[in-house]
Amino acid sequence: MSFNTPNMSYCAAENTKRAVVQLIELIHGGHKDDVERGGYEWRAIHDLVGLTEELSNALEDLCSDLEKREEYETDDWYDEDKR
Repeated sequence: MSFNTPNMSYCAAENTKRAVVQLIELIHGGHKDDVERGGYEWRAIHDLVGLTEELSNALEDLCSDLEKREEYETDDWYDEDKR
């Protein structure tokens, strides 16, 4: 699924993190009066359940890739230093 947002690519994770924190605060704060069964908020909440699992898997893969890249760059720098 592709979705264009007004975020710059380097801001997407930070903006999403803020939105998730806001949603968690709303849920814990008891602001559920406008959620009607079958309504748009209800559907969005159910969609988020599946999306969060997909996001979690994608983030784990990304973190792993970034750690591998960091290790490679560190090893590369260390090898050059030996020369």
